[in-house]
Amino acid sequence: MKLLFSLLIGFLSFPLGLLSQSDPTPLSVELNSYITGLSNTVDIQFQNNIMFIVDQDGIVSMADGSTVLDDAFLNITNIVQFSGERGLLGLAFDPDFETNRTFYVNYVNNSGNTVIASYITYDDSLAADLSTANILLTIDQPFSNHNGGQIQFGPDGYLYIGMGDGGSAGDPDNRSQDGDELLGKMLRIDVTASEYTVPTDNPFVDSTLIQDEIWAFGTRNPWRFSFDKLTGDLWIADVGQNIYEEIDFQPSTSIGGENWGWRCYEGFHPFNTSGCGPAADYDEPIFEYSHTGGHCSVSGGYVYRGTDSELLNGVYLGIDYCSGYLFGLKRDEIEDLQSYDFGNFGFGFTTFGQDSSGEMYVAKGSTIYQIVDPCHSQIPELSYNGDSLLVEEGVNYYWFYNGEEIEDNNQSYFLILTPSFGVYTCVVENEYGCNIESNEIDLTELGLEDVNTPHFKVYPNPFSSTLTIEGDLDHVNVINIYSIDGKLLWSQQYLEQDSKIELNDFQKGSYLLELVDNKGYHYTQLIVKE
Repeated sequence: MKLLFSLLIGFLSFPLGLLSQSDPTPLSVELNSYITGLSNTVDIQFQNNIMFIVDQDGIVSMADGSTVLDDAFLNITNIVQFSGERGLLGLAFDPDFETNRTFYVNYVNNSGNTVIASYITYDDSLAADLSTANILLTIDQPFSNHNGGQIQFGPDGYLYIGMGDGGSAGDPDNRSQDGDELLGKMLRIDVTASEYTVPTDNPFVDSTLIQDEIWAFGTRNPWRFSFDKLTGDLWIADVGQNIYEEIDFQPSTSIGGENWGWRCYEGFHPFNTSGCGPAADYDEPIFEYSHTGGHCSVSGGYVYRGTDSELLNGVYLGIDYCSGYLFGLKRDEIEDLQSYDFGNFGFGFTTFGQDSSGEMYVAKGSTIYQIVDPCHSQIPELSYNGDSLLVEEGVNYYWFYNGEEIEDNNQSYFLILTPSFGVYTCVVENEYGCNIESNEIDLTELGLEDVNTPHFKVYPNPFSSTLTIEGDLDHVNVINIYSIDGKLLWSQQYLEQDSKIELNDFQKGSYLLELVDNKGYHYTQLIVKE
């Protein structure tokens, strides 16, 4: 079973039907059904390649691959209030879980308040020992909604907690901007199984007006946040009021203290600025989208760091609960943001997961889907050898010089018999029928205009048995033939002006022909036996 939507990369302005045969295939994603038969999944975590599935009713199940195991990892339904937005909402494994067997949960208790608690598993099994339960932190909730719920360990080893504004609508008591409230904030604490302390470098530890645990201000209901596995950057999906959804971004270099503006601002737009400071006092989101088109509530994901798709690498994924609008965001080296619209996948997506290898999953109703690139795209590597360009093998090849397509060269190599200095690329059609563009080779930057290439030609190429070398070869001493990986397969002293080489014993494939002159210069050309 697959849900497939292939939408235009970066909101391209022309329809897919007008793409030419040699155009790169736009980045797209598939959702492949991975696990079914679940209910109320609100969090997905991984430990030692085991998937832990958090059910809002208070149960954590385990799956090995796509098989759900019979025994539950944790069952605390008796102490969890499951209704509406309340329930068991978050799970995080201690960075030293292998030695201390400790994990942490975020749930709403039977009094309607947020609890952060620790548990320890049995030594001989992956199962929680309920007798080890220890409540580390309780936060009063004035209303039933906007509980946040995500907990994650950051690259610094501290536990981060996403707290909603306490509920109702419009943050009626302005808790998100109140430094004496833990609601409407990102919190950061140092935890053990028995207690928590406040890191000494938290941004407000020296303030008498702001709670020490606060790492950042101004969240409404951060429904899923995550750290980039590669960079350590923090991405937060904050659910909006009734017009805009937003993604907040905190670079790994941050020392905390950001204020993302709720209730003063919803996304980039004023909401209720009564009692607020000037706009410059607040940090803008990195991205927003409106409720136009049936969108209603953002569920945040992760930055893709898997191996299935090189093109998807570095793209943050999020989805809307009502419409299933799946979007991607990618920051480049100069911090410009590229956005991707992958289409609408339908109602009910609640949460994402990311395994140890960086592959991603998303949950909807009774099913967890694996997110994959239908092109399984790896960027083809283009390299230069003497007077030939080589690209990784595919099905079809489309060569480009300074952005213009070179006609009639459907080969994995390109011979530059007359030096043309500029930028070369190749679009390779892979086994999945997708066109992926290679890296660039700029021959001008390589300084090749200074190379004194002798005038010669090799024919026929491709050849079947006999290869002829003809031309200005007065100073050539040796002719060598190498395999593509550099092994010398054949060598002969040059004896005649026109040389015919019998290569009957060579297998079909690509080789490098090398001419060595009396000054020690080497000239190479790709040859192909068919």
